Amino acid sequence: MEKFQWRFTFCFSIILVALLLTSCSSSTQSGPTRPPHMGTFIKDGSKLIELTRIQTHGVPNPNDLQNSPSITNRQPTIIHWQQNTNLQYLGLVSVDPYYQYKTDVSPQDNGIFEISLAEPLNPGINCIVQADPLGWPSSWCFNVR
Repeated sequence: MEKFQWRFTFCFSIILVALLLTSCSSSTQSGPTRPPHMGTFIKDGSKLIELTRIQTHGVPNPNDLQNSPSITNRQPTIIHWQQNTNLQYLGLVSVDPYYQYKTDVSPQDNGIFEISLAEPLNPGINCIVQADPLGWPSSWCFNVR
């Protein structure tokens, strides 16, 4: 009987240690990033840079966007959390020269979308554009140095 108790205690201890290690490692893994509030953000390492929404008629004018946030990462992850997002009309473009990038959009919880790029961004002004067939498109722009 004593041998059984020792084996049981030993097995239970191993299971407990395994569970603790599993919970510790899963809590340190990086998962989807949840922004602090609705908006459009560029993930720069562990911080989020918020982009300002502008209403445009067509492609934004680069001269109007000189104060846009700047990044050096040419393949950032973009977090887009806006009401009424329609993926059919959501795109990422280079403004000058105009170029539409290929993106991979992954839905997250609560209407949050994570946008990753299939190719590096061109230096200069780039914008996430949400077209609206019934009104003016919205854009969130940033500068790639």
